[in-house]
Amino acid sequence: MATNGNLYFTSDRKNGEFDIYRSRLVNGKYQEAEDLGPTINGEGIWSLEALIAPDESYLLIGSFGRQPSFGNSDLFISYNQNGEWSKPKNLGPVINTPAREYSPRITPDGKWLIFTSEQGMQTEKRDHPFTSDEFSQKARGVFNGLGNIYRIPLDYVLRETRP
Repeated sequence: MATNGNLYFTSDRKNGEFDIYRSRLVNGKYQEAEDLGPTINGEGIWSLEALIAPDESYLLIGSFGRQPSFGNSDLFISYNQNGEWSKPKNLGPVINTPAREYSPRITPDGKWLIFTSEQGMQTEKRDHPFTSDEFSQKARGVFNGLGNIYRIPLDYVLRETRP
């Protein structure tokens, strides 16, 4: 939800693929949800998460199928430029990996982007299979591929991606 009350959300209501919608708050009533359009939504793209900046200046997106991609699900950003959304830009290899990245959030003070990544055993380059002991040790560790929470300064993300 933006500071002005506008809601941004994902739904599969149109074609079975998850797209991003906005419902504007006008005179205390939410308007019919509007599809953010082909720059944001498209065939073969599943946007399961959308996080709007409080001032609606940017939109963080967790998507499958959006290109370019580093692997599974990546995080992207789109900027509001005079009421039009820019083509979503991949947040790059500092954040995205061949594993799944998702759940973008901004800390209340606006200083950090927090997200989840499943990087771990499935992205480790190896020339032989894990032994039973190696697998057990990895499975009990932090990089077991089940998802960990990461943070990165939001000003870095905005500086590196701004059009």
